[in-house]
Amino acid sequence: MNMTLKDHALLYALLVKGLQETRKEEAEGYIAVFTRHYGHRRALRMKENAKALDREDLFGFLLCGELNMQGQENSSRMECKEKETVSRVAVCAWMQAWKRYDVVDYGSHYCRYIDAALAEVFSPAFSLQIDSTQGQGEKECVFRWDQSVNEKELQEARKEANGRYLKDYAFHCQDLLEAFRESLPDDLVREVLGRVKKDLRGYPEVSQDVSQILD
Repeated sequence: MNMTLKDHALLYALLVKGLQETRKEEAEGYIAVFTRHYGHRRALRMKENAKALDREDLFGFLLCGELNMQGQENSSRMECKEKETVSRVAVCAWMQAWKRYDVVDYGSHYCRYIDAALAEVFSPAFSLQIDSTQGQGEKECVFRWDQSVNEKELQEARKEANGRYLKDYAFHCQDLLEAFRESLPDDLVREVLGRVKKDLRGYPEVSQDVSQILD
């Protein structure tokens, strides 16, 4: 299967749209549940990889991330300080995709839950403070961890890992759907996925594989 970050971003946004259209008053609760569950699933895999390295700290969290950002429309920088690490994202590939498909209002729910969900499950060794996100309408996303890392050491470890921990976006799309199916009632899942399949017809540039995994 061939899927991209843009496919992943759109799929998430259409799941949110489907929930809002079918369960208006309850939608936010359902969105929080399935997004956090998706984040927890990813964090547990990251945690296992970091544990094997005996690095269940911020260094391990950053090293064992699964998202392949190479070649993506993304721009960020890291500030490694004495007692904290700050990541500033000026251009977010997910936000760019949501803007392209005009689904920012749906996709931006991702920003509310995903990063906190990853951090809270990975390790109690550090905590994450989210100062701002583009999903909230801010100019940049600012993530602040209360633990320092050696940026040079991290870059060297990433080079040595050579993509070992990265997953392709076909995997991430399927994992997102698994989290959705696991965490919400079966009748609601069927109804929302039916709506998503119909909505995808309006995006001919999206991989046809996305529709196939909805079955």
